[in-house]
Amino acid sequence: MKEKELLKGYFKEMPEAKVSSDFTKRMMDQIRQEPVYVPKPYADLIGRKGWITIGLLLVAFVVSLILARFWFPANDPSTAGQFVQQIDLSFVNKGITFLLQLLSKVPLTVVTGMLAFLALLLFDLFHSKLQHHRA
Repeated sequence: MKEKELLKGYFKEMPEAKVSSDFTKRMMDQIRQEPVYVPKPYADLIGRKGWITIGLLLVAFVVSLILARFWFPANDPSTAGQFVQQIDLSFVNKGITFLLQLLSKVPLTVVTGMLAFLALLLFDLFHSKLQHHRA
């Protein structure tokens, strides 16, 4: 309590500071000269075209592995033919079979609802892109 009263006394005893008439103008000029921080807009590390390219390359790789069995028959004596015949693609068949078994247990109304929801999402995406493009 004493400290507050002591400080009040000091402030009352201090003479008022005289400010020049152009003080506000000089301060505003200094503020305007300071650099303004402009944040960089967010940019994806891998853009949309990059993800599409990665996906297409992955699909092309898997399809080429599957089709390679047809390009190189089992009795092909070449090194490539022997290598391709040693590739075990049973996991692809097992995965597809597993997914189809899971989907067969889902009621048809749920599947229809999911497809309708997906269709609405795609419609909304294309509609918003079209509206953005027109603006």
